[in-house]
Amino acid sequence: MAVAMGLDPKTQSIVSHGYKRLCALTYASEREIRLQLVLLLLAISPVLALDQSISISIPYDQPYRPQYHFSPRENWTNDPNGLVYFEGEYHLFFQYNPFGDQWGHMTWGHAVSRDLVHWEQLPPAISEESGIMIFTGSTVVDEHNTSGFCMNHKPCLVAIYTGHTPKNSDHPTLQTQNLAFSNDRGRTWTKYSGNPVLDLHLPDFRDPKVFWSPQTTRWVMVVALPNDHKVRIYGSADLKHWSALSDFGPAGATGGQWECPELFELPIEGRQGETRWVLKIGLNPGALQGGLASSTSSAVSTVRVLLMTIQSPRQYGRTTARTATVRLHSIIYLPGTRL
Repeated sequence: MAVAMGLDPKTQSIVSHGYKRLCALTYASEREIRLQLVLLLLAISPVLALDQSISISIPYDQPYRPQYHFSPRENWTNDPNGLVYFEGEYHLFFQYNPFGDQWGHMTWGHAVSRDLVHWEQLPPAISEESGIMIFTGSTVVDEHNTSGFCMNHKPCLVAIYTGHTPKNSDHPTLQTQNLAFSNDRGRTWTKYSGNPVLDLHLPDFRDPKVFWSPQTTRWVMVVALPNDHKVRIYGSADLKHWSALSDFGPAGATGGQWECPELFELPIEGRQGETRWVLKIGLNPGALQGGLASSTSSAVSTVRVLLMTIQSPRQYGRTTARTATVRLHSIIYLPGTRL
C-alpha cells in the first residue's frame, strides 16, 4: 500500500503501523475503526501536503470528467502551453491554479503521455513566485545547447513564457518574456537568473511561440501586442538575447485583443515545393461567429523574406504547436503581406 503511493521510508513505516492496527480491529466496533482511520490520515496528511512528488491516481469515472481529453485531478485550468515531444514522451503544460477552482495564481501544470490518450499528471512545472504569475508560452528542445542551459552534452528542454505581474498600489500591470529550463526530462525546472529576457514595460505583451530556423540558424519568436493588434517577430541565437525583426498588423479581424499567436509553414497540396506561411492569432473577446467568446483567425502569406525561409525544425530544435486543436473560424488571405 505505502510503496504503491510512492512514500518515503519514514512515512511508509507510519502507514504500515496504522494499517496493522486496523487489521487487528477485526472484531472492534465501527467507532473504534473510524477513530483509527482518522488518526492514520492525520499522521500522513502533512507529508502528503508537503511532498508534491507523490502522485496518487484518481480514476476517470467521475460523471462529468472528460474521458478522451486530458483534465487535471482538481482545480482551475485553461490554455494548453508548451506542447513538445522529447525522449519518447509528449509533454502537455497548461495554465493551472494549484490552490482553487477559480482563475488565479497561474502556474504551468504538467502531464506526460506516450500515446496522446493516456496521461500521467505530474507536479506543477513552473510556479508563481514573488507575485509573478506564469502565463502562456511555448517549449523547445535545445538540441545543441545554444542557450548554455543543457548539461552532460545532452539536449534539454527550455520553456519561454510570459511573466504576469498584477497591478497593485506600487506598480502597474506588467507582462514580460522569461525562460526556464529542465535537464531531467521536464520533471524539475529552473528559472533563468537573467529573467526577463524581453521587457517592453507594457501591461499587455504576451504568449511567445518560439521555434528554430535552420536556414537562418536562429530561434524565432512570435509574440502578441494585444491592444495594438500586432504580432512582433524576434530573432535570437541563444534564447536569451532577442532582436526585433518585424511586425504584423493591424490587419484583418481586430474585434478583440490579439493573443496566443502561432506561425508555421504548410505545403500546398498538388504543388510540389510550394508552401504558405500561416499566422494564427487568437481574438479575446471578439469571436468572428458572434457572441463574447474567443476565436481564431489566420493570415496566409505567399511572400518569402529572409526570416520566412524556414523548412524544417529538425536540425537544431524540435517543437510542436502550442494549441492541441485549432478551429479556424476565419481565414484571411493576405497575398503579398510580410509576416
